[in-house]
Amino acid sequence: MKPTILIISLGNPLRSDDALGAQVIENIKESLPLPFKKYITMETAHQIDIAHSALIKEYQYVIFVDVDAGLQNNITKVKKVESIPGVPAFSSHIGSIPTLLYLTEKIYGFCPECYLTAIKGHDFSLQDRLPIDSERTALEGAKTVLQLVKELLPVV
Repeated sequence: MKPTILIISLGNPLRSDDALGAQVIENIKESLPLPFKKYITMETAHQIDIAHSALIKEYQYVIFVDVDAGLQNNITKVKKVESIPGVPAFSSHIGSIPTLLYLTEKIYGFCPECYLTAIKGHDFSLQDRLPIDSERTALEGAKTVLQLVKELLPVV
């Protein structure tokens, strides 16, 4: 059976906190309950591109994990993401998740139900490691994504 949820983190591993999404994926891999493993695929990506359309069309649900410097009061925030109609200028880099969803629907006639788990980031300096204080943020991000997974797959 094909997994029904794709969890995909976005972020530049050379921009400190921007790599938090990849750490969230690692934390989920370590703590994902066994019954869920056959329903979930996890990926990391530097940025969204047109090739993600071919990937996400295979899933019932997609959960994007991305760092957001603008989060004010929360460490994490989940929101449903919808397609935004409109034809973007062609580029292999797509600037937004809603644009990716629109293109997926346009190309394949189907778009999965999608969510964005935003994680608060502070430090985007050029370095190839997360700051020490980011560990708690990554753990909270993993906890938030796992809660969403349990809501989306309640019978597992």
